[in-house]
Amino acid sequence: MIKNIYLENWKTHSNSKLVFSKGTNILLGSIGSGKSSVVDAICYSLFGNFPSLSNRKITINETLMFKPVKKEKAILKLELEHNNKLYKIEREINEGNKSNSAKIYLDNKLIAGPKQSDVNNKVSEILGIDYNLFTKIVYSEQNEIDYFLKIPPSKRKEKFDELFGIIHFESIKENTRKLNNLISNEVDKQDALEKQIQSQLTSLNLDEINKKKDELILKINDLVTEISDADSKRGELSKQLDTQKQKKELFDKKTLSLNISKSKLKEISLQLTNLQDFLDTPSGLQENVVVIQNNLQAKEKEYNELIEKNKQLDILSKDLINKKTFYDSELKTNIEKQLKLNSTLYKSELTLEQIIKKKEVFELELKETKQKYLELLSKFNELDKAVKELSKGFANCPVCDSNLTEQQKSLKLDEKTKLKLEITNNITFIKENITKLNTELANILLIENKLKDNLRIQDQINDINKSITKNKELLKEINNKLNTLEKPKDLTQYTKNIQKLKDDLKKTNEIIILQKSKDENEIKIQQLTKEISELAYNEEQYILLLSNFKNIDSRSKELINQKKLYNNLLEETNKQLTNYELLNKKIRGYQERKQELNSKKQDLSYFLKSLEISQFQLRKVLIDNINSALSLIWSKIYAYKDYISARMQASNDYILEVQTLDKSWIRVEGLLSGGERTCAALAIRIAIALVLTDKLGLLILDEPTHNLDEKSIEALSIILDDQLPELVDQIFIVTHDSMLLNTVNATKLLIERDKENDGVSVVK
Repeated sequence: MIKNIYLENWKTHSNSKLVFSKGTNILLGSIGSGKSSVVDAICYSLFGNFPSLSNRKITINETLMFKPVKKEKAILKLELEHNNKLYKIEREINEGNKSNSAKIYLDNKLIAGPKQSDVNNKVSEILGIDYNLFTKIVYSEQNEIDYFLKIPPSKRKEKFDELFGIIHFESIKENTRKLNNLISNEVDKQDALEKQIQSQLTSLNLDEINKKKDELILKINDLVTEISDADSKRGELSKQLDTQKQKKELFDKKTLSLNISKSKLKEISLQLTNLQDFLDTPSGLQENVVVIQNNLQAKEKEYNELIEKNKQLDILSKDLINKKTFYDSELKTNIEKQLKLNSTLYKSELTLEQIIKKKEVFELELKETKQKYLELLSKFNELDKAVKELSKGFANCPVCDSNLTEQQKSLKLDEKTKLKLEITNNITFIKENITKLNTELANILLIENKLKDNLRIQDQINDINKSITKNKELLKEINNKLNTLEKPKDLTQYTKNIQKLKDDLKKTNEIIILQKSKDENEIKIQQLTKEISELAYNEEQYILLLSNFKNIDSRSKELINQKKLYNNLLEETNKQLTNYELLNKKIRGYQERKQELNSKKQDLSYFLKSLEISQFQLRKVLIDNINSALSLIWSKIYAYKDYISARMQASNDYILEVQTLDKSWIRVEGLLSGGERTCAALAIRIAIALVLTDKLGLLILDEPTHNLDEKSIEALSIILDDQLPELVDQIFIVTHDSMLLNTVNATKLLIERDKENDGVSVVK
């Protein structure tokens, strides 16, 4: 029994948990509310698959919630109670390339996973039913409750035999027939091969082959004797020839060496003749070498000293030029700075002292004007206060506190008002004068700052003038040094003299080596001439001996080749004899093989007949058991009395029939209405499940009221309440038909979803 299931991000379910009970569980809701998603989740939790997925109507990624918010992972958790054991199955579906996983627990202990196939196999083992059988008899998806009735007649037998597990008989029979045909072909092949070998045997004459073999052996023995005599003569000549070869090799080697020495002597003599002029020296060659080496050493020393001196002069010259370039650049930069600073000097008609005095005069005048402004402002405030008091009608004078008449008050008010106006005008004039004085003072301060900046700039100009004067003095000093600097010495003639001394030294050493080599070659020529004369080598004797050896060697090889030829012929003759025996052996083998194959054909005939009998008997037992179940189920499923029973017929095809009131049987596909077909389909589904499983524990019907009238739906509601729970432990009904709510004993789960606002499924 399935106790509960939890769905997270599965299709339209964001976070749904459904608790189920034994007996009938009804999932009710409008179209698209997420009812079918629940039973798909149950199927996927158990077997990692469900019909829409296996039929490729949707992909596994499309089971992930995509609205109102797209999710990348879904989680399913299902609790299953079976044989008093509690199993928990968890599955995780991930978007993209990340692998999906599954786990199954028994009493909170992991027994399979995380590999999905391991969990699938474990569930099939626990329930005793695989995914294929589950989706055919347990899980009826939408509009598929009459699946068994919709199978085309051409495929009905194949589908039912596959469901019953006897489809393998057909494949075994087909394979048996194929094997029988193969054996027949093999018998024909063996017969053809036997005839072919018989024809080959008739072409072989055993007496002629044996006679030819004896003649070849006789000829080979004669050749062996001849080859032995030739090898003896060849051995004697080979020893004599080896002695002569050694003499010839030594003679050729010494003659070659003599010719090389003579050629070298001639070449050396020619080289010495070309150097004859250089040989005319007052002293000997060795003394001349010493003189040249001393002169060369002295010249090279002087040359190296001059090179070093030229290097120092070059370094000094480059240093002075670099300094001259640096001071020229610095002088140019200082002159540019001087011009730039001169252009920034402020030009004024007044001196800084005059500007400071003028600033002091303006500051004093501004101070006095501000003091006068404050005095007038104080007086204005007193008059303003007196005017306000007189205006209010006070009887006392606001100044002396004496009593005033109305006329006096009026005169005083006029007087104070005129005086106040006069002071106001004076205040306005003074404020304007203050503003003017502030402006003038600001201009004076600006000129003062600029003249002070002139002093700072002039100091910078004076510093730059000093640098310019110093740069000019340094440049004058460097130019004087450059003009008086010694020029590097030209070493071309020194180089030529040194090279000539080196050439003279090389020629002198070369003459010494040539003279020594000449003497050595003259001695070697005399020695080699003597050794060649002592060898006593005769070229004609050697050629004659070599010719005799080649003749006897050629004859020996010819005899050996003849022996090889006769040996090959003898080998071919032996092969013919062997082949004769082999062909006889093959004929016996083909005859034995044909006998063995014919025996196997007979065995296959018996096996095929046994298969057909077994298949017929197994099909009959299954159909008898299904019909027994149908006779019990029909009256509980079908609400009317016009058809009193149902059965399945199996001869060449599987046919579902119902029994009329007159005891006759008619095909369900032929005459029954849609509602009647639905009842028949439900009955056959339950009957098959009861026969093929140990105990039917589960039935899932998605929209079973399709094609049922109101009375049939009412009857189905009664069946779900009373009869069906006696046959099935737990039933799941997915429907949007509110009439099924009349099922009193059913657990009802209402699933709602606000589709207009892309809401998620909610279980109530």
